[in-house]
Amino acid sequence: MDMKNYCFFLWALLELIILTSCSSDDSITDVGSEITSRSSIIEFKSVDFDIDRYFDSIMDPDRWIQHNSFRDKMDALNLPEDILPLLSTEQLAEACAKHPMSIIFMAYDTHQKGAKVIINNFNGFSELAKRDNFQDALINEYISNFDTSAKLQAYNKEDKEKKFDCIKKYYLEAVFQTDFFMRDINQSEVSRLSNFIESKSLNDELSSEYNKANSLKVLNSLDNRLYNLNNLGLIYQFVQTPFGKNILVFQRSELSQEDIEDYDRRWQAVYPKAKLIASSTSSYNCHFYAWHGISSKKYWMNVKETYNGQTYYNIKNYTTEDGYTKLGSFGGVATVFGTDANYENEHSLLYYPTTGKCISKWGAGPLMEHTLQDMPYDLYYKEFYYKLSPNAPIRPEGADRVFQVGENITLHIQANIAPHLTYSAELLTGKGDDAVEDGKATMVYKGGESINITFHFQGVYDLTIVGKDSSGNIRQTFTYQPLVEI
Repeated sequence: MDMKNYCFFLWALLELIILTSCSSDDSITDVGSEITSRSSIIEFKSVDFDIDRYFDSIMDPDRWIQHNSFRDKMDALNLPEDILPLLSTEQLAEACAKHPMSIIFMAYDTHQKGAKVIINNFNGFSELAKRDNFQDALINEYISNFDTSAKLQAYNKEDKEKKFDCIKKYYLEAVFQTDFFMRDINQSEVSRLSNFIESKSLNDELSSEYNKANSLKVLNSLDNRLYNLNNLGLIYQFVQTPFGKNILVFQRSELSQEDIEDYDRRWQAVYPKAKLIASSTSSYNCHFYAWHGISSKKYWMNVKETYNGQTYYNIKNYTTEDGYTKLGSFGGVATVFGTDANYENEHSLLYYPTTGKCISKWGAGPLMEHTLQDMPYDLYYKEFYYKLSPNAPIRPEGADRVFQVGENITLHIQANIAPHLTYSAELLTGKGDDAVEDGKATMVYKGGESINITFHFQGVYDLTIVGKDSSGNIRQTFTYQPLVEI
């Protein structure tokens, strides 16, 4: 506890003592969010705990900005351990539904994965799981979110009506699809939730396709896949790796503009040190951005995808004998693929070592510039890859000077060589003649990363290295013009 919080604790405790000495009622209400010690609680028969006040105090901008990593942020938002058993099931459900980091549910390949991250890292959920029929309390939170009389403050200084808080709605729908929620759920709760979703989300003419798709997924989970997921608007497509392998991607229903604005604001509030590069969108994700890159066409790309009975290992298609090579050390931009400690969640990003910054797409959220620690992922295992450039001129190591006639030189291609390609080299004179056949130079190249050359005459030469695949197709071409003097 820092000095500021400690002083607040003493002040609150003193206030409680004064109140109890002046009142015959041994029940105290509105206990401050900073009171966490057992001794300040057990003296009273009941404690009122303001969930909003507690989270607001932690999310105070001056206080929140001090947290620099995913783990710091999640730990800071845990409820005081002494308070947990005193909260009602309804209070716990409210705390779980209002978790300030709930936005991270949308940063993962599926909303269920993101919801599980919050469930596994917030002690409110672990306490809630001990309560009988806790699903009913979560369903109440979901239903109350559709109160049409509720207004959310607009950021154009006017109030506007909203049918629901889209973030809370999608987040709770993700929770409903997890094993946590489905454990020991009774049929009456299933029917209650299913009927409400069908009456509200699916029959609302103003609901976006994205909204309806999320609601259908909940119904599938509740009713044992009663609804056809193939009707959720997924359009599959193939894109290619730098060397021609097929990558299975798909298009998803887009967020509404109102949802996008809400998402962007929440992300910037939760990650104030990160820089928003492009707004939230469900059209593409982190893997597509980091491995394929985006242009006019944007798609969602999973680590692996099954379509028509065939599984496509998308990331492995890039990293195994294709357009990327794994790095032990690097000096340029690296593509990073990481997983959490349990190998359940993956994330891809671009890392810029000279600045220590990263750029990555946060699921259906925004494209952000951030550090390796300050992002909605807790990656324990990270692999760095360098992108090979087909048909790109390079300057081999050792070639940054003028060479001398008779000098034996070794040029290194380094990480630009792809192990699955077969390489050959050609050395031409400035006139376009074969320098080796004409006796102008001697060259030894066995297709690896090193080329040994001795120039016998001065002049400008053209060195070309070609990489071909097993079918003889040229997949990579390196060119360089060495200058030789006497």
